[in-house]
Amino acid sequence: MHPDGAWSLPASANYDIYVDGVTVWDKNQDDILGNGIFSYDIATKTLTVTKNYTLSDQIVKSSVNGLTIKMDNPVMLGKSTASQAMTLNGNTTFTGAGNFRIVGHILLGGDADGITMTVSDCALLRVSGSISGSGNKKDNLVISNSNVTVSSSSKAIYGLQDIKLSNATIVSPAAGRVKDGAIVDETGNAAKAVTIETRNTPADVNRDGAVDSADIVAVIKAMK
Repeated sequence: MHPDGAWSLPASANYDIYVDGVTVWDKNQDDILGNGIFSYDIATKTLTVTKNYTLSDQIVKSSVNGLTIKMDNPVMLGKSTASQAMTLNGNTTFTGAGNFRIVGHILLGGDADGITMTVSDCALLRVSGSISGSGNKKDNLVISNSNVTVSSSSKAIYGLQDIKLSNATIVSPAAGRVKDGAIVDETGNAAKAVTIETRNTPADVNRDGAVDSADIVAVIKAMK
């Protein structure tokens, strides 16, 4: 139901995406919460965010496969209560020229396996929380030509099957790298804070965000 209670929702109209607990469907897709901040294009599966907003429920809970979340303006989306900010049960891409801050955790595959979260051509995605898989290590993170920072009180990026970086490099923590579905520090433990910046590093052959012996191994394998 829309916040003003004006519409009842037939089950067939459910677009499998919720914003702050509100079901997105054809009657509210142009202005989901009635405040001009969130809109959804069913044809392109694109959720556009235009302004700051503090939510009482999850920012986004989605089962849409091929969802794009787009922001072209500086935007901060915060949680006023629970720490879970987003649950993505379908492949989802974050993109846009704006600086996008999410306060809370992003969970991939809470109700599904093999979910891929992609950050592509994103000016800045800042997560004050974590990005993690559901625990079965079947979910993936791809960061392409984007700047990303993630900071958590425990682990920043972890619990994934794979993490791929394209035209992006781990600049913090020092000697940070991808290991066992997490971004780890020089001791091999999952880092609490991660900064990834747009940067092409040709020597990072295996695209794990670090230049080390693993890249030599990748070159040798490619030559066989």
